[in-house]
Amino acid sequence: MSRAYPARYHFVRELGVGTLGRVDLVRDVKENATVVVRTLDERLLSISDWPSRFRSTCHAIIAMSSPYLVPVVDFEVDGSKAFQVMAQAPGEPLAEVLKSSKMSLHAASAVLSQIIDALDDLHSMSRHGGLSPRKVMLTREGRGFSVALRDAGCGVEERDRLSLGLGGMTTLRYLAPEQVLLEDVDHRADLFAVGAIGYELLSGCPLGPDKPFELFHARLNEAAPALTLADGSADPELDTFLAVALQRAPRDRYESAAQMKQALTDIAERRGWRLPERRISAAEVSTAGRPLRKALAAAGTVVLACGAAIYIAASEAPSPKTVNPPVSAADPVDAGVKQPPPDAEAKEPAPAPPKPHLDTRGPKRARPPKPEPKPKPKPEPEPEIVPDLPSNSMPVDF
Repeated sequence: MSRAYPARYHFVRELGVGTLGRVDLVRDVKENATVVVRTLDERLLSISDWPSRFRSTCHAIIAMSSPYLVPVVDFEVDGSKAFQVMAQAPGEPLAEVLKSSKMSLHAASAVLSQIIDALDDLHSMSRHGGLSPRKVMLTREGRGFSVALRDAGCGVEERDRLSLGLGGMTTLRYLAPEQVLLEDVDHRADLFAVGAIGYELLSGCPLGPDKPFELFHARLNEAAPALTLADGSADPELDTFLAVALQRAPRDRYESAAQMKQALTDIAERRGWRLPERRISAAEVSTAGRPLRKALAAAGTVVLACGAAIYIAASEAPSPKTVNPPVSAADPVDAGVKQPPPDAEAKEPAPAPPKPHLDTRGPKRARPPKPEPKPKPKPEPEPEIVPDLPSNSMPVDF
């Protein structure tokens, strides 16, 4: 298997050879970062629809940016090779942790809770399959662990592994019955794998026999054994939780990762355990403020539209025109005198006569206009107005 990735990736050392191909630690000289390159087994290229599945899965994981999935930063597939570049996953595989230490029930439940959250992100992209303890990376944080799934973006289904012989006991042990039968599978096969991992975490023993034939026979014909904890005691609540996930028929399992997470959360709350808060992906963060941004944009659009409508209405309104006063017959205008054109500046019209004054003391009749006062040597004092006038009299102003 040749190393056919681009020259920007400088080989550092080989990390190992897995069921899907060789894994190398390389230096990305363009980004000045250490990354992991998985060169996938060339036999996968013989599966007609696998390259398209590989591309779509890589694109989905890159777009998702889930905190529970080891990021895919680059990939390539053609007729002769396929490789995938991933960030260097921190921590160590769950399979190695299980060999060296035992977890408390609370710590094991916290790890299972994060695995389920990782699957929820994966299922939201319509991706599933291939879950095992070697793909679960644990990083110690205080008294607990943070979880991330690696190798989730290869687009390899279990039927591909089995048909090409790309599997070992570390993978086959976590297969659901429908995967053993090479039937069509959905996200509930992953929930079976969570149940198998949970059984191993809590009991300290893997689920099922060691030999492949005996393992497949047990998957297809036997119910999952009752849970016995590592100290030999029983735990009915956790046993029931795992029993639902390990049902042979997919319809009898949890319907979704969210439903499985809720069942585990209920157990934790009854026991006073605190499970890790769900981490938010970069895609969710970028869309969290989208409704508010849309509302503000819509409001701004309405304001601009109203302003434009007012401006257009004002600009299209007719301007006031000056109207020449009508010429009456009594005006001294000679017929032979040429009148100015209509658009010429008109003379200011004579002031309108004052409005008639109404006296509220008598009948509401208009008063005559005030006559011009005659010049007198000495003005006479105004006579006293009598309040009560006869009904047929007219009040006069001096």
